[in-house]
Amino acid sequence: MKSKIYSSDYMKTTSKGQLWIPVLLSIGYMIAFPVVVLLILGNWFSSEIISMEQIRQLYEDLWRNELMSTGFAVTSVAAVLNGINHFWYLYSSRKTDFYHSLPVKRSKMFWHRTFMGVLYVLIPYAVMVFFAICIGAMRGCFSLKIMGLALEMLVMHMILYFLVYFAVVLVVCVTGNILMGGLCLAAVFLYSYTLGKLIHYYRTTFYDTFYTNVSSGFEEFLIEYGSPVFLGNSFLTKYAENDFGNLLLIVLGVTGVLGILSCAAYIRRPSESAGRPMIYGWIGVIVKFLVVIPCGLGVGLIFYSLPERSSRMIWWVFGLIFGTVLAHGCVEIVYQMDFRRFLSKRIQLVLAGILVAVCAVCYQTDLTHFDLYLPEREEIAALYVDFSSMNYDEAYYVYKNEDGTYGTNSSWTEQRAAVTGETGVNEDTWEALETIVSSNARRAADGNGGFAEGMFDEEGWRHCLPVKYCLKSGKEIYRNYTVSPSEISALLQGLYEEDAFMEIRYAFLNLEEKYLENIDGIFLDNQSYRLFQNEPEKRLQLLEALRKDMEEVTPEELVGEPCAKLSFQFDLPHKPEYYEKAEADGYVYYSYYGTIPIMPSFKNTIAILKETGYPLSIEDVDIRCVKINYWNSGSYYENDAEYVEYTDEKNLKEIRKALVPSSLWCCWLKYAPNLDLTFQIGPNTMQYDDSGYLLIEKMPEFLKEKESQLDDGEDSSVTEKSE
Repeated sequence: MKSKIYSSDYMKTTSKGQLWIPVLLSIGYMIAFPVVVLLILGNWFSSEIISMEQIRQLYEDLWRNELMSTGFAVTSVAAVLNGINHFWYLYSSRKTDFYHSLPVKRSKMFWHRTFMGVLYVLIPYAVMVFFAICIGAMRGCFSLKIMGLALEMLVMHMILYFLVYFAVVLVVCVTGNILMGGLCLAAVFLYSYTLGKLIHYYRTTFYDTFYTNVSSGFEEFLIEYGSPVFLGNSFLTKYAENDFGNLLLIVLGVTGVLGILSCAAYIRRPSESAGRPMIYGWIGVIVKFLVVIPCGLGVGLIFYSLPERSSRMIWWVFGLIFGTVLAHGCVEIVYQMDFRRFLSKRIQLVLAGILVAVCAVCYQTDLTHFDLYLPEREEIAALYVDFSSMNYDEAYYVYKNEDGTYGTNSSWTEQRAAVTGETGVNEDTWEALETIVSSNARRAADGNGGFAEGMFDEEGWRHCLPVKYCLKSGKEIYRNYTVSPSEISALLQGLYEEDAFMEIRYAFLNLEEKYLENIDGIFLDNQSYRLFQNEPEKRLQLLEALRKDMEEVTPEELVGEPCAKLSFQFDLPHKPEYYEKAEADGYVYYSYYGTIPIMPSFKNTIAILKETGYPLSIEDVDIRCVKINYWNSGSYYENDAEYVEYTDEKNLKEIRKALVPSSLWCCWLKYAPNLDLTFQIGPNTMQYDDSGYLLIEKMPEFLKEKESQLDDGEDSSVTEKSE
């Protein structure tokens, strides 16, 4: 019997009634391979700008990207179908008694069914891949490399097939009925992702410095690697990047462990256990705790987010208790198929409740010191900072390739975007980071952390500052700090001493002059002008003057109050993509903009800007009227604002000293946060309104008195107009 179970006659016999699986998979693989190749090649050949050489290169990439993804989708479905179809007889006591009474060892039976499943997959897979290769060959895209990629794709897909297949078989072998099998099967594919998202939401809710845009640590592991399907998808991503060696070893190891466990569970499974919810009792206990604890935390978080802040804690505790009891009761009902067993096994319920409470307290009190964490200075290999959320005019880093083309970094987390070099973080930058971390911890302790508790404080507007620490060990740590203007100023002064940051921030100043197209300037009248539009020599002089000023400027001067802002447009050559039509020189040109605030200490630059006649001093701006909306509560989201209009020249003179047009906003300056300001220029005061801000340090006394009246709760609802 040992040899007969692998004979062709026996395989034909066992395949009766099972042919629907290879037929269904044939349709799936036909769509995944030949149809996809037909559609994509058709689009490429219909394009007038894609050359045949580009199509051949794209066709090779197709076998490493799109076909790997579509093939994995069908292969995963095949693994699930085969795993269920070959072993779901275990849920029937009659069928189990029949199969286990055959004179065949269970291990032989297990591997025979596994072998039959592989045949159901391999035959339609090979046929459809052959058709896809033939389609490419008909369009002139055949090569031995394509054959090698097809074979490599087959090997990778079969590895991923066994990964999913053994996970499904293991679930079937440790469960005793269809209901429990279906629930556990869904958990195998979705539990890790759901748990990762729950951890994400708890961190978002209770950690003020948690960066929500990137998953990291244990959360990242659960979301990207905790499920066979998600692990396979992560592997495909690494495979497309040709950096899959380490992950391949992990996939092989996990597949081997699942294969051994599923075979052992099948061999040791008692024949009389069909119909039980869980075949092995200790697994049932583990599964119960894995379900009850996240459910208790999840329901608690829902109740925590519903009410007002004053009653959150009460509702949160209620939600934690309610969710734990409900989840425990539902699991017991499914296990014992009896609604009366809802509150059975109270000791396990109490233990689960204790674990839920411990987890909740850890998050609520930050026992892990998440918000206080700051790596040791010596451990930091590179520092990354994102200033884009505070209107910093942060330019993408532009660099020149060896072939003469240019490239830019589109993300602040890319390797080239590191703001520190090989020497590490300097002393000033490190002290600024320590101040930011301690300030965030202090605000959190005072109940005033994060933007949920307000957008400004006594220093003016608060800003969001994402930071990434790349440690020498290779670990990446993300934080999202809430920072005040003074903290930003200190951090920028430290970073301005870093060559890496200066290279990123002002790389456009070193671009070749021949690519300079335009210079736009924003001045203190809040207007934008095209500078020296018909004078290319003058534009080059302005660029050179700015270069000289930047060589002499100090970090303290760069965080001052600007008198203008310049934006430089460069049209840079790039290597064309397959869908782009190149110019006569073989390149495509993209516009790159570099923006820089102009400080009063930029003597060479200001000397040239004065020739334009545009205002470089607020005294040169003919302001005829200032309108201010005072927000009574200091928040845009509460109470009403009071409108006051100022036209008296004496008051305007004082206001003008503190006025900063909105176009010259700087995140490191302290602006009065509880008012909206607009001003009118010229004799026709009804022509337009320009928005602006008032510097706290230069704010006139009569405006401070007005604010204090509002803070004291005085009724000043009548419009006030100074004469």
